[in-house]
Amino acid sequence: AANQRKTVTFHYRPLHKTTYMERKLNPFHIICQRGNWYVIGWCHYSQEVRIFSFSRITNFKSTAESFVLPEDFCLHDHIDTDVGVWVTKKDPFTVKLLFSPAVGTFASEHQWHEQQTVEVQDNGSVMVTFATTQMQEVKRWVLGQGTTVTVLEPPELIQEIKEDIQKLGKLYGIGEEK
Repeated sequence: AANQRKTVTFHYRPLHKTTYMERKLNPFHIICQRGNWYVIGWCHYSQEVRIFSFSRITNFKSTAESFVLPEDFCLHDHIDTDVGVWVTKKDPFTVKLLFSPAVGTFASEHQWHEQQTVEVQDNGSVMVTFATTQMQEVKRWVLGQGTTVTVLEPPELIQEIKEDIQKLGKLYGIGEEK
């Protein structure tokens, strides 16, 4: 359907819902990101470009209705293939991460982002900087690194991580009297 520029219909279960919703889409592009397949296109329901996960699509049907790919459609306005497909910011922001000396060698050898800069510090820690639009994906990834990485920029990401850590503390009873 994407190659033939045919509109499709399907039922879709959004991430935070348990029920399916009917959707009509002009599929612009199909992408596999970290082993998961997604379709990006014009959603007739929301009247904007949206990204849909194949794993949450059922009752998929191609229609006879054709569409023209917009001349101004640019895939990288909607995803950052190095970080993720869920754009949370329209304009790229700079992420600055400081990896501890304990994982410094790994951090300096790893490509976190195609356009990253890497600076090895005298103490063995490693500073990695890159631009992305993927606030939520970066946050999830940073939280998964535990105490081996510190976010230095942007302030908004630092604040979101602090809030999540507070929620985790409450979830596990940290700071509560016994």
